[in-house]
Amino acid sequence: MLRLLRHLLSNDDAFISASELKEAVKVKGASFTKTLKSLEKAGLLKTSKRKSGKAYRLDKSSDLVKPLRQLLQFDYVSNRAALRAEFKSIKGIQAIIFSGNITDNSRSEVDIVAVGNKVDEKKFEALLKKLGFQTGFELSYILLTPAEYEYRQEMNDRLIRNILDFEHVIILGK
Repeated sequence: MLRLLRHLLSNDDAFISASELKEAVKVKGASFTKTLKSLEKAGLLKTSKRKSGKAYRLDKSSDLVKPLRQLLQFDYVSNRAALRAEFKSIKGIQAIIFSGNITDNSRSEVDIVAVGNKVDEKKFEALLKKLGFQTGFELSYILLTPAEYEYRQEMNDRLIRNILDFEHVIILGK
């Protein structure tokens, strides 16, 4: 249920079919349907009828949405040491910066900036998938070499500027 709520909170603009929700949060069984009905009864969901069945969207006007966001938001700051250790364990990673959906930086086009040489991309993507389950949404990222990162900073690149000039958290590196 937590993954479902996190997914709905991070995708609150579009109606999503029950099958798409089930696939997104990797839930099986009849309890999923009961959970949707309970959330609908509680006034947290709006529904829309489609040819393929019902579609659901978070009811942003519900008084429960704001407290739920605060309760279910993955706390990156308090988990910084554990996250740092996990990213350090990946060969080649030199720096990690969180932004975007993670820090509520709406200007950022990505959630994670990773800097490194010869990064083990399979391990890196596996860790992002794991973090995605914790946050409830798929994390977008950019992987740059140190030279590319420095060049983008020197050129005042918009992508990097929208991260560093606004809300961000440095997990690893400087």
